[in-house]
Amino acid sequence: MDARIKPLALLIAAGTLLRLALAAWFPLGNDEAYHTLFLRHPQASYFDHPPMLMLIEQLGMNLLGQSPDSVSPLAARLGFIALFAGSSRLMFRLTSRLFHPQAGLMAAFALNLSIYHSVAAGSFALPDGPLLFFWLLTMDRLAFALNDNEHGKKATAAWLQVGLAWGLAMLSKYHAIFLPLGAVLYVLIRPNCRRILLCPGPWLAVIVGSLIFSPVIWWNATHNWASFAFQSGRAVGGGFNPATLAAAIGGQIAYLTPWIWWPAVAGLYSLARGRFQEPITSEKPTLNVRVFLLTLAMPATLIFLFVAARKQVLPHWSLVGLIPAFPLIGKTWAELLENPATRQTTRRRLKFASGFVIMATLFVSLHAHFGLIQWSLFGPIGQKLARVDMTLDGQIWTELTRQIHQKGWYPGPDEFLFTSRWYESGHLARELDPSTPVLCYNAKDSRGFADWARPEDYVGRNGILVSMSAKPEIEPACYDRWFDQIEPLGTIDIKASGTVVRTARIYRCSGQKTVFPFDRRFDPSQPRPILATKPEAKSVR
Repeated sequence: MDARIKPLALLIAAGTLLRLALAAWFPLGNDEAYHTLFLRHPQASYFDHPPMLMLIEQLGMNLLGQSPDSVSPLAARLGFIALFAGSSRLMFRLTSRLFHPQAGLMAAFALNLSIYHSVAAGSFALPDGPLLFFWLLTMDRLAFALNDNEHGKKATAAWLQVGLAWGLAMLSKYHAIFLPLGAVLYVLIRPNCRRILLCPGPWLAVIVGSLIFSPVIWWNATHNWASFAFQSGRAVGGGFNPATLAAAIGGQIAYLTPWIWWPAVAGLYSLARGRFQEPITSEKPTLNVRVFLLTLAMPATLIFLFVAARKQVLPHWSLVGLIPAFPLIGKTWAELLENPATRQTTRRRLKFASGFVIMATLFVSLHAHFGLIQWSLFGPIGQKLARVDMTLDGQIWTELTRQIHQKGWYPGPDEFLFTSRWYESGHLARELDPSTPVLCYNAKDSRGFADWARPEDYVGRNGILVSMSAKPEIEPACYDRWFDQIEPLGTIDIKASGTVVRTARIYRCSGQKTVFPFDRRFDPSQPRPILATKPEAKSVR
């Protein structure tokens, strides 16, 4: 057994324990609360994501013996924690193959020091965790197949494994489409590999991956291509905007931490400039590591930077482009630790980075469980900070539903509850009795709620509107055209840590007059109103 397997096992074990504590004590975030509803509505795919997210949630739910109606945060996240342990092992294996085991150990260490990959994707019910695992698995199998091709072998079995891994990556998140683009670039650049395009291997990989992804294609075909249109629409439009580009790069630095982002970018830059020495091996020809890592990194990196230069994007979208840089980080750190002149400095920096991640994760976990910070002690500033404290989400939504019950505003047997924000409806659907219909009345973006109910079923019924996000002059006035009468029931102040962190305005909306077009299947030819507009008439009577 390699001597580095033991520290790798310790790294994975320690990281897993930290993530389990975080997963058990941290309340479900906006995306996660909504994602757990996938378990109540199993489908071949979903409006905003492929189905792998639901399958991984189901794994944890089944292991802990829970049901879709009462799945706990730990159960929802358990499969994602296990996948990140696998991602660390894959990073070690891939980097060891490309360079050497010491570089593999440091690459796995770097992955665990990356805030977004280690904490968010590695702990929470988000599609980025499965994407990371199957992205690395695809890279691992692709490196094996391409290495055989460089030796003139067909490697059909290896290519079938590539197709399987890539198909599962596509079931995780659409970002995996960049993997075959990188593979094609490598094949076209490397003379010894071009002939592989005449062999069945790569084409079988495409066929296998496409077959695995076919349920998502079928779902889109039967839902007016809604998911493809939604995700592609987020990346088009806009003119050159340096502010959004700067924000995207700044977000990358914050999500990865500076000590990971900078060596990742510097490593890719050195590859692009040709400042890279191929590993010494007795076998020639072999996989060109420089071209392999660069071609897998460039498509996602360049495309998302181009999009970011034109419109606002979420910082983590482009992080997949930096995954191929982690083996370079591992190689660099291993060399610095081997050099007596840089060993001590490198150790101090890595200890600081490790301490920062460990202490930050422990503090957030303990604060989420015990409420270490009492925001009321900080006056007006504390009140503002409490509003963005995500560890309070569990208290907020539990308290809101408790007061709705207490004040007698809970929907009756033939009534339903709705909000104008998908994530608010997601939280409320988790907190309320599963038999109570919870909808999202937003014709512009209702996410999966548009597929989980028949809009015509609610004509003539009464709805309870919970308004938390929109301004009073917008809600409930924007719903005036849909109901006979809208009357205010009152407000609910939700307190946490001794301060008011949310205020909900509750309305009874009587007699829905016509179908609300929140369902994409309903009369798609008709224009839809956008809720965030100035109301046409006063709605509260």
